[in-house]
Formats: sequence, structure tokens, C-alpha cells
Amino acid sequence: MTGDASLLTDLTDCDRMVVVATGAKTRATKMGTMRIKTSLGTVLVLKDVLLVDGMPHTLLSVATVMRQNSRCRLTFGEGECTIDHDGQPLAKATLNQTDKVFTLELARNDAQAMSITTTTSKSELWHQRAGHLLIAAINRCGALGLGFPSDLALPTAKCECCIQAKMAKVPNPKTYSRTFWPGECWVSDTKGPMRTSSVGGCKYYTVYIDAATHYKIVRFVHSTDATTQLENWKAIMAWSQTQTGNKVKVFRSDGGAEYSSADFEAELKRHGIHHESSTPDNQWQNGMAERAHRSLMEMAMAMLAHAGLARRWWAEAVNTAAFIQNRVVHGPKAPATPIHALTGHRAKLDKLRVFGCVAYNMVKDPTRRDKLAPKATKCVFMGYAEHQRAWKLYDLESNKMTTGVHVTFCEDEFLGDRSKLDDYLVTTDDSDDEEVERIHTQSTSQPAPPTVEPTDSTPRHQETREAIGAKGSAPSTPRRLFTGHPVGDQSSRPTLRLLDRFKRSDSGPRTHDDRNVMPSGMVLRPRNRLRPPSRDVSAVHGRPTDNPSRKQQGVASEPLDNSADANWTIDDSHVAASMTINGVEFACSAMAPPVDVPQSHREAMAMKDHDEWEKAEQTKLKQLREAGTWKLVDLPPGRKSIGSRWTYAKKTNAAGEVVRYNARLVCKGFSQIQGVDYLDTFSPVVKMTTLRCCMALTATKKLAVLQADADTAFVQAPIDKDVLIYVDQPPGHSDGTNREMQLIKALYGLKQAALAWFEHCRKIVVGLGFRPSDYDPCLYLRQHGEELEIVATYVDDFLVFARTTAKANSILDELETKMKLKRQGEMSFFLGIKIEYDQNDGKITLTQEAYARKILARFGMTTCHGYTTPEVDDREDLWHDSSQPSTDQETYRSMVGSLMYLMTCTRPDISHAVQRLSRHLHDPRVPHAIGAKRVLRYVKHTIGTGLIFRSPDANLVGYCDASWATRPDRRSTTGFASFVGGGIVSWKSERQRVVALSTCEAEYVALAELAKEVVWLRGLLEDMNMKQEQATLTWCDNKAAISTAENVGVASRSKHIDVRHHFIRQLIQTNVLDLRHVGTADQLADVLTKVSTRAAIDNFKTVAMHPETKNEMRQLDEISQSEDDLYQVKSQTAPSLRSTSRTNTGEC
Repeated sequence: MTGDASLLTDLTDCDRMVVVATGAKTRATKMGTMRIKTSLGTVLVLKDVLLVDGMPHTLLSVATVMRQNSRCRLTFGEGECTIDHDGQPLAKATLNQTDKVFTLELARNDAQAMSITTTTSKSELWHQRAGHLLIAAINRCGALGLGFPSDLALPTAKCECCIQAKMAKVPNPKTYSRTFWPGECWVSDTKGPMRTSSVGGCKYYTVYIDAATHYKIVRFVHSTDATTQLENWKAIMAWSQTQTGNKVKVFRSDGGAEYSSADFEAELKRHGIHHESSTPDNQWQNGMAERAHRSLMEMAMAMLAHAGLARRWWAEAVNTAAFIQNRVVHGPKAPATPIHALTGHRAKLDKLRVFGCVAYNMVKDPTRRDKLAPKATKCVFMGYAEHQRAWKLYDLESNKMTTGVHVTFCEDEFLGDRSKLDDYLVTTDDSDDEEVERIHTQSTSQPAPPTVEPTDSTPRHQETREAIGAKGSAPSTPRRLFTGHPVGDQSSRPTLRLLDRFKRSDSGPRTHDDRNVMPSGMVLRPRNRLRPPSRDVSAVHGRPTDNPSRKQQGVASEPLDNSADANWTIDDSHVAASMTINGVEFACSAMAPPVDVPQSHREAMAMKDHDEWEKAEQTKLKQLREAGTWKLVDLPPGRKSIGSRWTYAKKTNAAGEVVRYNARLVCKGFSQIQGVDYLDTFSPVVKMTTLRCCMALTATKKLAVLQADADTAFVQAPIDKDVLIYVDQPPGHSDGTNREMQLIKALYGLKQAALAWFEHCRKIVVGLGFRPSDYDPCLYLRQHGEELEIVATYVDDFLVFARTTAKANSILDELETKMKLKRQGEMSFFLGIKIEYDQNDGKITLTQEAYARKILARFGMTTCHGYTTPEVDDREDLWHDSSQPSTDQETYRSMVGSLMYLMTCTRPDISHAVQRLSRHLHDPRVPHAIGAKRVLRYVKHTIGTGLIFRSPDANLVGYCDASWATRPDRRSTTGFASFVGGGIVSWKSERQRVVALSTCEAEYVALAELAKEVVWLRGLLEDMNMKQEQATLTWCDNKAAISTAENVGVASRSKHIDVRHHFIRQLIQTNVLDLRHVGTADQLADVLTKVSTRAAIDNFKTVAMHPETKNEMRQLDEISQSEDDLYQVKSQTAPSLRSTSRTNTGEC
């Protein structure tokens, strides 16, 4: 039984009563056929499947299966169930310990969800048969009587293979307007080289197109030598003149070497043929040939992707594409097909079959074969024979190409993995046919495909991942016939759930087959059919249910004698999906709850644990009413209310047991209108730089730090009275009137909820005597004599800094009188940052190892090899080469965004790399993706690296540097780092907004950026009782820039510099900055401006960050003990914060 009509075919009307586990009765109105395929490759066709409205699962009755076929055996072992037929295993299920059900895995992908449980529609089937031709074109062919149907409807879902294979640029304008008779003008072009050779070793193919009819002839060649090209052209020219009766008058090409040889030109002149060629770098002038390449490759790639064939078989696909395109009409105005217009032959297309599908070819010469051998061999359909009326096949037993006439096709069965669509994507750039294509190839004329291994010269990021995916094929099948994982791969199987609890009503003796606990049925649960395949196993199999299955109701004890309606067989047979008792269909576990939490109130109330969800809703409503969150009013005329919905979650303990059901009422804020339902939305949070300054203060003063967060923060905040917000009453809890809720306090989902909470929190903290800092509105300060108390807020997370733990607890007590708080003890984990604080030693380390492992797992790089540097000084031109192949934009942006948060919090050593990657978010290419993965490899290698604060002073020191015009756009890069008490608190790596004309100007602009940061930091530190009594030491490695900053005169070399940068001079004059020169070797900001060496990166980490090794820690301890007070040193010494090496320089 099932509740999803889309899973069934051949629907017929019926009228049967069904009794569900709760005792309720419902009726089945239709029945049909369902097709599934198990992970062991067995195809099960379920007949007489009942369609019952509202049923959340598909139920398969095991009892009926065993009654109808005595050779079926179910064996229950320890956490496992095996289903056999005549000793042959059909399927295997494993016990889910949480919800006590057996899970039977099916061999299909989530991206192709239910593709094996439903029969392909007529439109989709003909679309696949015709090489993914447009439905409109198929209908036009059908109208011309070519054997195609002419009434196909457009499919409801788009073909993913076509979308990914046929994406194209805007077409170029037409260049030729002259018309020809068939055979008078031929257009040609050569495509290649392909990155992977074909089975026959071909890397190129040449296409010849008749300009009048668009008839295509394809020839596959090993190279582009003129001799081969000439021989092919002679044969085609003779064939054309014979078929059409017209002599060739014009030959068009792109003027390549294969068409410009003396012999080729002589042959054209001998026959009086005019040679037209396109000009260099204007391939669009030979647009017909270029477009032919595109159409052939798109169709070929779509067919390969759909069949799951390896890229080596591209030649067979291209040949098939040419065969199909010659026999279908081109465009709505085409009077006939190309082959009909050229030769007068009217081809029929009713014999087309889906490329790459499984086929069975009758064994030739039956008198010579073993009488007991099969009559057919398993093959893969590879197209149509050129000189025979036969199909071309690849025999999996002999590993040879063959032809067949007596062939049986399984057009919905493929031996490859169709989830690996990216293996077939090709850049259809018609403007550059010398570009190395991202495809792998195969010839059409060679019988036995050799094994092709990736060469050492193949870039790592382009190595093929081809592997055989045929289940049950001969052992000698080539390793790279198919792509992707085997059919039974664990990462892409859907699940078939087998419940293991049911009360047996019959008391008869149990046989060996059922002496274990016998399940009453199988539950097939469809999942997210439109989602792409997930690499996360939990995402594929779904989350296990959090509560044990409730004991199922027993079935009646009457004899099961009315089950004749159900029948079953294996493979080409059928399995019953129901059991009949005296004419009533029983679904013993059809109403079992879904594994996931409900997505709506209606779903929650339809689940077996609906009492728990209803109790959670009532609990939340009670809290909201007690808080005075809303009042019920009539909706004013002209106003619209905002929708509301419930969100649900199950809270579990470490053992996976459900400890609490949670429901939250949220608003549908996306429907709010600015100016009506909200005004402002921006809500500040404490800056990361501010938090690091607080850590420096804590390490210096050895303060106590406690952590807490607000409980249901947004609901505690009142709404602005000037903005009236009306929200629908909670689903399922209306008072029966048409009144709406006028919000008094914020609800989650409102656009202004975060702002309302910030203002509410600010009012409370200020009311306790704290004042917000002028330099960070989320840093609150309170002075008690000489003691400073600090509260830092990040939305609803709090950090409290005080002299003692008792005083910090006292501050939290004050806050708890005004708001609901959850105390979390001493700070340890804040915003994804692990904080280790040794209060006695005054040492704090900040790391993000957990977050780093999470992003490595997210992008499948948990087992990658690490690198010692985040970037390499490779060919910069590749990063700015628009001809490089594109990469997935969404994945690239996610990767860079994840790295950016890591860099912003604790990893300044990857700042320059992330800054470079961020400049290509709008159009990422393969080199950029390689660069992003390299940074992840570096993160893997240095996963424990972070920041450290351990200094008795709180002096502010700054470093700035610039790399001048190192990029193709000639823009320089600014880098600076600021240290408080030896710990780095802020850093930046950015491309300058102006083009600097000299190194002096570039360094001067960088100085201005650091100066702005220093002014802000000095103010912040003064607010935190760390006033900088002396000028801030600012280190620069360019004497010319220092001279420009210290001299107020206008020099010819600096008169053009924007006046906004000259405020540095004022800061020097007012004793805010103390500008010093530092050698390049000691310039810590150097790694923020350029691709640095391993030595430079290691030095930066040792001096400015948390060391990873014991040797580095010991070196750091020794350096810290011997470090001089920089403010007491009046001689010009280099400013290594944690390095004993000093470099004397002259006075600037």
C-alpha cells in the first residue's frame, strides 16, 4: 500500500477497506504497479499496490510474500535480516537500534529519486531515445510520419543531463546569406585534442556539414595531419556527388593547417572548388561547423551522463548523435530531415533506443554453442551500425564491439552511476577549439578497449575518477567502462524500512523461516526526490527516529484465505504489497511515524507521538502568554497579517534517547513590508577585535571570565510601539474567531527581532550602571574604584569580565533579575572558538580546531594530505585567464566563506590567501578552486594553530607593509597587524583602491590604513583602562614612506597622493604614532601582502600566534622571558615581539 500516486503506474480503480494500526478504517480507491530495485541488483515489481490517501509510507506485506512463494525465506540474525529466493540473496536489511526497524537499502540515487520505482513517462523515454532531443523537435518529426509520436507533452521536470550538458553562450551574428543546392557547399572543422584518448587512440574528430541540408558526417582521427584529412575529404566529396548529383562548389574551413596544406589546396583547385576560410581568432565566421561541434558534443555528453558511461566512450556517443541529428528536422521551418533533403531517403525512427542502456543480444549460430548456455549475452547499447541494418553493441562477456538484430533492450536499466554528471561536463566554448576539453574519449571502430591509466602529466585536479559500475558483469569487463561507484554504493542508496514489531495472532508452530520475530510489513519511504545526492550518509538514509517504535496492534486471527488477489515473482515477477483478511486490507504499520521531525502542525498531529508534540506546543504557548507576547485584536481595515508556523525539534541525550520535545512558534518574516511592519533591522554585535582586546586585558590583569546566554532572548524584547504588527494565531490553537495577534514582544522570524533584542538588552545593562563603549556599542563597562567590570554581548551570548569569579557571578545575578539567563560557567567555547584560560599563569589560547574539522568534512577533505603553506607562487596569469574552465560557484563561495570566518577569528596566517580567493567569487575558475583547496590542506596541516595572549603589559604595537603592483591589474596589496601585549588583536590584507605609482606610495597608503586602526584601538584600550601613555610604535620597512610621512613638504613624487592619506603626519606631530623602520626579515606584516615562503609563515606563527609544537612553545617561553620593554628602548632596534634577533638601523 502507498499514499503517493506518483510511485504507481497502470492505475486501475478499486474499492477496498483498509484497517490501520490505530483501528481506524479507510478505503483504497486505486491500485497499480510499482517497480523497485534492491541493493543486490534484484528488480522487484510490486503488483496490485493499493493507493490509500494519507498513508505516509509504502507498506510491503512479508507474510503475503511468503505465502505466495514458498521458495522465499527470511532469516533474522543479530541486527540483520536476509531475504533469499531459492538460496539466492535478494535483499538485506539492517536493524536500526533506535527505532527498532529494519532498513532495506535500494540501489538508486537521491538525485534520481524514485527513478526505479516508477516507469519512465512516454515523453521522457522518447527524449532519452532521441539522444535528449527537444520534445518539440520530436513532435515535428512525428508530424512528418518519421515514426516518432507527435503528441508528446512537455515533461513536468527538467532534464538535468540536458541542463548541465547544453549550457551555452549568446550566439554570434550570422555571416553567410548565400543559398546552395544539396552537395554544393561543405563546411568542416576539427575538434580536439581531447584530454583522454578513445579506445582506438583517437583524440580528434572532424565534422563535415552540407550547408544546404545540415547533413553531418563525422570522422575520428588520431591526429590532424594533412594526409588523413585529404583522404577523408576525397571520399566524402565522391560520395556527395554520387548521392546528390551536384558538384561541390565551395568548401569552408577555419583555415587550420590540415586544410591549408599544398596537397589539399591542389585537390580543391583541381576540382574547381572555392576554398573559404575564417580569419584568425574569429571562429564564429565558420559558425556552422562550430555550432555542429556544440550540438554534437552536447547531445553526446547528455547521453553519456544519462547512461553513466565513462568519458572514454565519447566517440560512440558523438557518432550516435550525428546519426540522430541527420534523421530529425532542424528548426520549425525545416521542410525535411537532413538525410531526406540530401539523399531522398526518408528514415524511420521508431527503432531508436536509449543510448547506453542494457541490452541482450541473441547468440549467433545456435548450432555451435553449448546447449545449456544462455541464448543471449548481456551487452551495452552503443548506437547504430553505419553499413548494416543493425544495432551496435558492446559485449560484456567478450569485451568487443558487435552488432545485433535480435536484441532485447532494458531501456530503464544502466550499468553506470548516473550521479556523476560532473564527469561529463564540457565547456562548450565555440570560440576556442584549441582549448583542451574536459572530456575523455573513445573511438567507434576498435573492437577491444584497452585500459587507459591517467598519465603523470595530468593535473591532479583533473584526474579521472572512472571505475567500473556494472554489477554482475563479466570479470574481464574493462575497469573504466563505467563511471562512479557501483550500484550498491552505500552513499547513494535510498532505504526500505522493515518493521520488526508485530503481535502474531496465529499460534501454530513456527518453521525455520519464521522462528525469529517476524515483521509484519516493509515500509518504503520516499525522500526529497528533487535534492542532489548527498555525501553525508545520514542525509541519504535520514535521521533515525528518536523514540522507540510503539508496539503494533495485532491482526485478526481469522484464516488468511482471501489473499488470492496478491501475487509475486522475482525480477520480471511481482510482489504483493498488501495482505487480505476476509476482504479487508490490513496495514499493520502503515501509519508508522516518519523518521524526521514534522515540518508543520498538520504533520505533527498526524504522527503517532502527536500527544508529545501537542504538549510541547502547549508548553511554548503558556510561556509566550505568561510573557505577554501578544494580545488578540481585530485586524484593522487595510492591514494584512503575517503568517505564523511551528518548528519542531527533539532533544536527545548522549545515548540518543529523546529527553524533550521542543516546539517554537515563529513568524513568516519574509512577508513583512518595510515601512509598514518594520523600519530598521540592523543590530550590532561585539567586534572580534574587541573580544581579542578583552583577552589581552584578561591575560594582563588575570581577570575572571564567565559565560552565559539569554533564554529565548527575542521573546523577552518588546516591539516598537510605533510599528503595529499583526500575526496569525498559532496553527492548531485558534480561539475560533477571526482575531489576529498584535505583537507586544518580538517573535523569532521577525525582521526587527534582533534589533528589538539589542535595544532591550542595552537598556537592561545600562540600567545596571554599565556604559556602552564609544568604540564598540556591544562592550559595556562599569568602574568600581580601580576595578573595571566588562560585559560583552554577541546577540544573546554574554561574556562577563571581573576581578574575581565571585564578582562576575554577582554581575550575572544582577542580569538575571532583569532577564532569563542560562549560565555556562567559565568561558570555554564562544562563537565556535575554543578558549583555554590559565588564570594563574595569565595565558589564554584561542583555537578553532572543531570548526576547522567541520569545514574539512563539509568539503570532503578530512583525509587530504596537508600543506605547509596556504598558497604557492604559481603562474598568476592562470588566476586571471578567463578561458580557464569554470567551477561550481556555490561550492566555491561556501568554501571561501567558511575560510573567511576562520581567518577573521583566529587565523591571520591565511589572510592573504583568503583575500586573493575572495576577488573571484563572481566567476570562479578551476585554478581558484585549486587555490581554495590548498588553503584547506594547509588548515588540515596546522589545525591546532590559533592565537595566544600571555604578557604582563598591554602596549600597542603596529606593523604595516605593502607589495607593490604584483598583480596583473597593477594594484598593490596592503597588510597590517596590531599587537596588544604581544598578542595579535587585529590584522588586514586587502587590495588597495588606487594604483600606486611607486613602492613609496604603496607603503604610504598601507601606513594610512594602519594609522586608522591604531587611532580606534587606542581609544578602545583607553576605555578599558589600558591607556597608551606613549606614542604607538609603528613599524614600516620602507624608508621613503617614513620620510614622506615625517616631512610636511610637498614633493614631486608625492604631490598626487590623496590628501586623506596625509593625516598620518598629524598623528606623528600629535605623538599618536612613533614611526620606525624595520628590516624586511623582521616585518611581521609581510605575510599579509604576498605569497610567502614556509620559513616566513612559520616565523609569523611562532611570533604572533599560538605555537603548535612543544619546541615552538619552549622557544616562545625563552623569548618571552628575555624580551625587553620596547618603550624603554630609545635606540633604533627591530621590534621582534617574541624574537631575540634585533637589527640596528639608522635614524630616519
